Amino acid sequence: QRKGTHDYYNEKGLETAIKLDPENTNAYFGLANWYFYVPGIFGGNKTRAYQMIEKAIKMHPNYTAAILGKAEFLIQDQKTADAIKVLNSVLRVKMPLYRGDGVIDKWKAKKLLEMLNRTGSFI
Repeated sequence: QRKGTHDYYNEKGLETAIKLDPENTNAYFGLANWYFYVPGIFGGNKTRAYQMIEKAIKMHPNYTAAILGKAEFLIQDQKTADAIKVLNSVLRVKMPLYRGDGVIDKWKAKKLLEMLNRTGSFI
């Protein structure tokens, strides 16, 4: 049977990756996304999502993809003022953890800021 992207096994796989390598920032970021986007009835948990993404950012403060991900969570939760602060922090990163991602993430952050400043919300 084919497994979907947001299923029980994906969550368990990410948790296993963290157990095998507690410094695996990408696994924390992936798990944060899993918890955020999966409906609560299937195990999603926004509080846990924020905890996981904060852990990824704390481990690597220049991980622009995780910082941008947090901003996207905040936008979807309609916390615009907080999202703007986080998006601005993406733009201040001098040495992104992943150089190519940093360029793309900064571009995305600028576009999101333009939209939020123009409309007051993303949705």
